[in-house]
Amino acid sequence: MIADNLVMKARNNLSWLAVLVLISITYCLSASLAAEQKLILPTAKTQLLSQDLKRFGDSDEVKELVAGDSTFVALVSEQDTSFTRGVAILMADSSLSQMQTQAYGHLRYSLNAHGWVTIAAGAPEPYHEQGRINDSNRETYLQSAYQSAEFISAEGQTQQKQKLQIRMQALLNMAGDYPGIIMVVAQGATAGFLTELYHAQTLSEPEIFVLVQPYLADYKANKALPKKIAELQTPILDIWSDYDNPWAKATVASRKRYARKLLTMHYRQRQLFGDRGWEQRDARLTKEIVGYIAYLGW
Repeated sequence: MIADNLVMKARNNLSWLAVLVLISITYCLSASLAAEQKLILPTAKTQLLSQDLKRFGDSDEVKELVAGDSTFVALVSEQDTSFTRGVAILMADSSLSQMQTQAYGHLRYSLNAHGWVTIAAGAPEPYHEQGRINDSNRETYLQSAYQSAEFISAEGQTQQKQKLQIRMQALLNMAGDYPGIIMVVAQGATAGFLTELYHAQTLSEPEIFVLVQPYLADYKANKALPKKIAELQTPILDIWSDYDNPWAKATVASRKRYARKLLTMHYRQRQLFGDRGWEQRDARLTKEIVGYIAYLGW
């Protein structure tokens, strides 16, 4: 009996020892894997959209352009007429594809019937990888009464404008292959950032600038946007609707007021009815743009 008890105790001790050895090995392997593991950011949404466009888009329209150290996809649709009035560069709002009905799914074809070559492109990924709130700047943002809920840093906005400037330059180089004038149609935050780039003379102003619900997702920047729009030298068609982003709706009256105050030449503000992507609204947008171009004499 004593011998049997000793054998049982020895077996139990060996079992516990084996369990401890397995736990130690598992811990060491986990620590090793954790040390080697790196933080991998998700693929930018604009990159995924570009891949979809190259896969499913019309190969005759899809053009891949280089912007700095990255590439992006533009959709080119040539005019249906025997003459060319110029090139319309259509810039979609942030995180929207230029193929979506909420962007330029209709406009990029309807302008072809009026002699325009259209080049539609999306905006760079908004604030991707950098410019977000972190432990070092959280207190600064939380203490600011004017900071928007997005918590986007000034550095992030600057980087966004730099990316947009490089992308626009690539589009302008492509537009140079066609005769006629340059018209830029921009939506949302993209329109706001382009306004700041034109106002700072970082980019040359186009012959016609069409703004569709322009805004900036920051209280102070958005409040200053109407004055910057009014101080531009290019003819401006300002489009708004009741379905606009709240940031854009907040400046509708002040955009018109500053244009009147500063005697902005050839400024026109027009209201559209219905939400983005509604076919009748897009047809009306085409008519507003074509009518404005006729008013300018082009």
